[in-house]
Amino acid sequence: MLVLDVGRRARVGALAFAPDGRALAAATDAGLFLWRAIADGARAEALAAHDFNDVRFAPDGRWLFGGTLGLVWRYDTETGASAPTNPWGGYHTRFDLSPAGAALVYSQHLFGPGGTRCRIALAPAADLTVTGRRWEREVPPSYAHGPLFLPDGARFCRVEGGWAAERRRHEYTLVTYVTATGEVVRRSQVFEDVGGSSVLSTDGQWLASRDLNSLYVWGFDTTARAVRVRNDNRRHFTGIAFHPTGRYLAATSNDRTVKLYDVSAWTEARAFTWELGRMRSVAFSADGTLAAAGSDKGRVVVWDVDL
Repeated sequence: MLVLDVGRRARVGALAFAPDGRALAAATDAGLFLWRAIADGARAEALAAHDFNDVRFAPDGRWLFGGTLGLVWRYDTETGASAPTNPWGGYHTRFDLSPAGAALVYSQHLFGPGGTRCRIALAPAADLTVTGRRWEREVPPSYAHGPLFLPDGARFCRVEGGWAAERRRHEYTLVTYVTATGEVVRRSQVFEDVGGSSVLSTDGQWLASRDLNSLYVWGFDTTARAVRVRNDNRRHFTGIAFHPTGRYLAATSNDRTVKLYDVSAWTEARAFTWELGRMRSVAFSADGTLAAAGSDKGRVVVWDVDL
């Protein structure tokens, strides 16, 4: 086990291992940070000072992508060059990087005449400018989770929805798009309150979301009602990630733990506790041998996965 520190008190909202597992990036409310060599245990390198909510490595490990309230941000780990862009001058920016690393799909809310609008677009990873977009489209404004690419990259999905006043409940829909055109190919009702983020298993079989002290998991290509997994206390879940094998779902919680759930029965398989504060995020290395979890105090624990 190794404990890393970003060098200041910060909420670590997202983590990403480099493809080779040697480097680790952290998206925090104090900025984007990078440990170029995890094993050294040195203090993280501060890359940008925005309030970041997400982070991704390109498959070759050279580019690092971060998301903030209004920006999609690209950093070159070899040259140090950065290329931040605000797609439409809006807010609530969410993105995902295609499995091959060639393109990003991103969404953003905008203020304007008539109220709030929402747009999504696809752009080459090498050109995040307005002119580089391959397509863009306006979609109904709603609360939406970030876009998620399916394993083959030919499709991506988003959980979209919000408060249905006439039925006095939250309603969400899983919307699947064609990557090349932005065309909607499927809408599936999600049923549950899923106010937190969503993640896909590596094989695309499972989609999981969190809400308060519950996790909701359903088969991506089925219409079955979601499996609900409750925390063993009233504390809220804060971050989720599937192990690359698809056999386990990891979840961080305000109870200061990281729990691993066995997908075969949705029962708790392991629980880890560290005195690092409330845990906010979790990630696995691509080969599944390492895991990392970030706290609300700017500290990150990295450990060997033994399942």
